[in-house]
Amino acid sequence: MGAIAKNSIIVTSFSAVGTALVFVSNMVIAYKFGAGRAMDVYFAATTVPLLIITILSMTLNLTFIPVFTAYEKTNEKDRWEVVSSFINSNLILTTIICISGVIFSRSIISIITPGFNQAKIEEASLIMAILFPVIIFSAINELLAGVYYAHNRFITPSLNKILNPLLTILFVLMLGSRLNTKTLALAMLSSFSIQTAFLIMGFLRHRDFNYTLSLDFRHPEVIKIFKLMAPLIAAMVITKAIPLTDRFFLSRLQEGSISYTGYAYRLTLRMIDVMSTGLVTVLFPAMSIHAASLDYTRLYFYMMKGVKMLFFIVIPFTVIFFIYGKPAIKFLFERGQFTPHDSEATFKAFSIYLFSMPAIAGMAILSKGFYAIQKNRLVAVISVLVMAFYVVLCFFTVRVFAFLAIPFSHAVTFNLSILVFGLLIRRLLAARSSHGVAKELAKNTVSAFAAAGCMFPMMRIAGHSLMAYFLICLLGFFIYFILSRKVFHAEASDIFWEHILKYKNNPTVQ
Repeated sequence: MGAIAKNSIIVTSFSAVGTALVFVSNMVIAYKFGAGRAMDVYFAATTVPLLIITILSMTLNLTFIPVFTAYEKTNEKDRWEVVSSFINSNLILTTIICISGVIFSRSIISIITPGFNQAKIEEASLIMAILFPVIIFSAINELLAGVYYAHNRFITPSLNKILNPLLTILFVLMLGSRLNTKTLALAMLSSFSIQTAFLIMGFLRHRDFNYTLSLDFRHPEVIKIFKLMAPLIAAMVITKAIPLTDRFFLSRLQEGSISYTGYAYRLTLRMIDVMSTGLVTVLFPAMSIHAASLDYTRLYFYMMKGVKMLFFIVIPFTVIFFIYGKPAIKFLFERGQFTPHDSEATFKAFSIYLFSMPAIAGMAILSKGFYAIQKNRLVAVISVLVMAFYVVLCFFTVRVFAFLAIPFSHAVTFNLSILVFGLLIRRLLAARSSHGVAKELAKNTVSAFAAAGCMFPMMRIAGHSLMAYFLICLLGFFIYFILSRKVFHAEASDIFWEHILKYKNNPTVQ
């Protein structure tokens, strides 16, 4: 696990810096645009382009890396013909999607936001048209990044974690007054295009990478990847359509509902991203290697270790920010056009979304286990059923809880999903035990609540001091770590401590 830990630190470091910049960018966005009409329009406009980007990114990553990893070891001669043909074919397909999206952007907005008036539809369709070219760059980035990851090169593909929020800050400050939320779309388009340029330059410079203009749709491995992608895309069109469902229901509610859940959801995903991306990104190629060699015992071992490590990281954030998170929301957003009422509504949504974080983090590894053993159709069937449950739950709860029905349904659905996927992957891999995941989860949860309890008197004394608030939160995480390791003897805490000691004694350890 040494090399995995080191590479995980590299990716996590980029994610951490990117997350810090994202927090700053969110502060700038909230100050400039608030949580009303303008951001409702923007969040609606991003829904379909980001949905397509998410689907393509996940399917390309989850199908291309396992096939490329296995194929690299069995046929050195023409693997680059496969890579080049697949990249080129995706470039053609995404270009077609982009052109179609630009042409029909107004119709798409009308369908997904039935509660919008004509003025909002016009504004949203223009922003959507700006965003559709991002799909092309995103597909190229994901494929090239997959090749980088397979060769244990993690720095260049991680640059966009910094580029996107940095350009967002610059564009909003320089152009926000003139172009309104269109600046956010232009910043995203610029960052993805620059990232593509970096990846291509690095791709052409390395001798290990031999890209050509090949376009062989009939190559067996190219066909294999597309066959693996097909059921996955079909499932994700439904399962990743949660934002579409959200916009459909929220567009009919009071103004600001889309913005409140949008800010809260983005913050939740960003926290999960910085906590899990490093480990998941580095772990997946290793999982794919064990799956390709049919070493399912080792594959399951890696998966359960990863799930326990992610639970260990995510649980304290869930508990501590659920209890003490309101000042953080106020600090991040409440200024300029973002009012105290907006902060209160956003925190309510955020506090409910928090309960989905451990499940989402765990699913990031469990789902990749299915893809590593190429059980894509099974994932598709289960995911469709889960999404149907989510839609029904939203339909019945939105009348009672208004915009809070969305985070509530989200939390319930993801916690149900991780139970289903966990039981299935254990059965598929014929595992005799879950390596104590439930026990670790219980230890982490008790430790987190105990740490939160220790923070309570200090929070009362701190009052409204932001510096004291953040110092107490840091102390709370430290108390959590000590309790997990010394009192409850959580396995993940020992793993982290061992890697900290190894890195301290020898920073170049592999």
